[in-house]
Amino acid sequence: MTATIAQNQTLTTALGFAGMGIPVLPLTPGDKAPYEKLAPHGFNDATTDPDTIESWFTNNPEAGLGAKSVVLTDGRQFVVLDADDESAAAALSAVLGEPSVLPAGHRVGKHPGGTHYYVLLSKPIDGLDKNTLRRATGVNIDVIVGGYIVAPPTTVAVSPDPYRWCHREPDAFIELDASHPLYQQMVQSVADEAEERRAEEQERAARATARADADITTDALDEWMRDTPWAQLLTDDGWTEGRTASCGCTEWMHPWGASVARSAIAHEEGCAESRSGFVGGALHVFSSTAELSCGGASVSKFMYVANVRHGSDYAAARTAEGIEDEENWNLGGCSFEPPVIDLDADPRQREETKSDPREPELTPRDPSSKVTGRVLADGKWIYDATTAARCGWGTPVALKENGDDDDAFSPWDRDMFPKGHPSAPDLMHKVFDFNDFTRQVFKNARAANPHPTGPFALLGVELVRGIMRIDPGFMPMRGTPSSLAFLRAGDSGKGKSLAMKAGKWTNLNATPYGGVRDEEDTTFRLGSGQALVNLLSEEHTAPDPNDPKKTVKVRTQKSPCRVWLEDPEYRSMLKRAKGDASVIFDSLNEAWAGEHPGTATISNGWVELNAPFTVCSTGGMQSMVWRQLLEQTTGWLQRLLLTSVSDPWRTLPDNVIVNDPAPPPTNSIGFAPVYSVPAIPAEATKPGFFKLPTEVYDALKLAAHNAAFEHTSTDDEWESHLLQVRIRVACAMAIRCGTVTVSSEIWQWSAYLIEHHRRVIAWIKCASERHMTGDLTQKGSDIANVQAAQRDSARMITQTVAEKILDAFKKGHTDTLTMRDARRAARPHEHATSDAIDLLVKQKVITIHPSARRDSQTLRLVTTPKNAA
Repeated sequence: MTATIAQNQTLTTALGFAGMGIPVLPLTPGDKAPYEKLAPHGFNDATTDPDTIESWFTNNPEAGLGAKSVVLTDGRQFVVLDADDESAAAALSAVLGEPSVLPAGHRVGKHPGGTHYYVLLSKPIDGLDKNTLRRATGVNIDVIVGGYIVAPPTTVAVSPDPYRWCHREPDAFIELDASHPLYQQMVQSVADEAEERRAEEQERAARATARADADITTDALDEWMRDTPWAQLLTDDGWTEGRTASCGCTEWMHPWGASVARSAIAHEEGCAESRSGFVGGALHVFSSTAELSCGGASVSKFMYVANVRHGSDYAAARTAEGIEDEENWNLGGCSFEPPVIDLDADPRQREETKSDPREPELTPRDPSSKVTGRVLADGKWIYDATTAARCGWGTPVALKENGDDDDAFSPWDRDMFPKGHPSAPDLMHKVFDFNDFTRQVFKNARAANPHPTGPFALLGVELVRGIMRIDPGFMPMRGTPSSLAFLRAGDSGKGKSLAMKAGKWTNLNATPYGGVRDEEDTTFRLGSGQALVNLLSEEHTAPDPNDPKKTVKVRTQKSPCRVWLEDPEYRSMLKRAKGDASVIFDSLNEAWAGEHPGTATISNGWVELNAPFTVCSTGGMQSMVWRQLLEQTTGWLQRLLLTSVSDPWRTLPDNVIVNDPAPPPTNSIGFAPVYSVPAIPAEATKPGFFKLPTEVYDALKLAAHNAAFEHTSTDDEWESHLLQVRIRVACAMAIRCGTVTVSSEIWQWSAYLIEHHRRVIAWIKCASERHMTGDLTQKGSDIANVQAAQRDSARMITQTVAEKILDAFKKGHTDTLTMRDARRAARPHEHATSDAIDLLVKQKVITIHPSARRDSQTLRLVTTPKNAA
């Protein structure tokens, strides 16, 4: 068959389908997919318009032909019965006779022996799906309904044969009326399937009733997701069941104008390909249209129902689906379970909420507040965009260079932020709307002076600035110094170093401008552990006790004795701390605990540090450095408080998270100075102790009790020093509030900073894993590229040597060549001689024969008209 004849047949066949009322569409040459150039909306562009069809196949004769399964204008339903193998074909042949079409893979392909039957049902059968006949017959017969089929004379690249008719249309179409046994079999199969679904629903209802009667406590939402099949949800909403994916789960086509048959895969729970921990399985969506409707590219059954059926109203979804509201419609509580002390804002026993389950319980709105949204009551956190919007908060969106939304980022992505985003608006509000000091820090952080930085990062620096201005002998408790350690986490260019810019700082000296860098704000970079002792002491001369006429240099402790260590990139400190001889982190641990951080050496001797001292440490760290920090087994990481420089909500000007600080008083000439934080309290400028609330001592008592046991539920390597860290943070906050009394309110406030710390750890672990995975993937790709290049180079060398060997035949005017001559001709690539000879033998250009010499061979040129010329 010539190409011209085949092309004419495609147009003729297409017009024949259209004349029957069956829409057709062009397919990509050599493929089964719609031809995007001509049908950009996929099979939705299928038409019966003869002018369009003639234009398609006249101007694009190489296109294949697809025909859509539809209900015709006369009421008949066009479906295709697809027999996947010889046994299925035999089963249909026994009932319907000769098939309509032999598909391309009938002779050679994935489905040898397969056939297609074009069937016209006298009356449509509601509920037909791909597996209707599979369920009824037990053989591999698919019912193509609602989609499209590849029609003759289409050819595909993977098969040597085209799709071809067994009959000539219209004789190829088989009429089935309601009395036909196969028609009745399909009707019965649909009815049986519906009955099975009803029985399953009744069984689930009976199980739920039994659980209720037995007063068994279960997670109602998980039960519902496990009991409700994907097939039921999707079929009820108009989805069309497709083929079985390679993982064994089912492909589906969405009902919102799908352009291709494969819109999503409904993965069952436990499927390795789903890469999801959703209870009951996950729907992985490939269509952008379906993704918008379903609420994401990977959704659980409850997320699907809430978005598709209830307009993203999760409370309404629970009510409509009859899911017991056992946990305030599953908003969840704090993202942590503290090992030592309850860090929730309200430590008192909470009462059961009596609010309408359709609305989240919110804290009362302050009529004087300008804050846009509200937070959830009872210490619960917002974990999704829907709840955030209902509480009055927006969701920031990253942008690409062309202005399109960057879907790679979502602040509600629990894979990247397992415990919630570190700078979520409800958490930011609780931390920074606490008082005028925190409000001013928030305002300074977001100010463009020169650029914004993360409010949490700046808050950590401000707390250290306060501690650096009190007497080192003023402590939270006996033997507990006020030393603090903060680490600002964020990738390159995100503003980690901006928190150390003096222009960002609050004013501590009642001057009419901020950003004053005083002596207490001087920072040092630590080169070695022993250098820390030198920073805490000063050198001077003293009489030599052995010779009064001489003097010696001695080091004595500074007064006041305090040091602020700052490393803009913690990577450099980690490099300095490498090696068994380095004691940097050991010295930092000892200083944090108030112990002497040095050692006696021959060159420096021993420096006495008998008075209290303060060592504060800050720095910046990229997420990829996290694993290097984990390698430090000294325990320093457990003494750090991590803060994030991320602040995506600053891109939403309508999201007011924190009120403005109270305006300062205007002086007599009308000059309004900037806000000035409270002065350092006088009691803190001499040795003494903070006044701590009873909650702190209760926590310490519990911690002391649990310390007597090993391997308890409260043991956590990341939490081992968190109570001590929290106490110091609360004390630092009291100092910035102008008091030495840690009130219950300040203690509760510190819980929110600890919550931020936990979220940062959870995020940076995931970010570090992603960096490592990306590095490994890139390394694997690089290795593959190198190997591919090496293989290409070897092939080129082999080909070159083969040509040299043939040239040696030509130059010698002979049809024989010794192996030695072949190797000589291959120079300088003698190593490729054997491969080149194998190539020439495979191409039947030469043959190999034994030589007269022992263990030698002769190459003989095969004389053909081609190489003879």
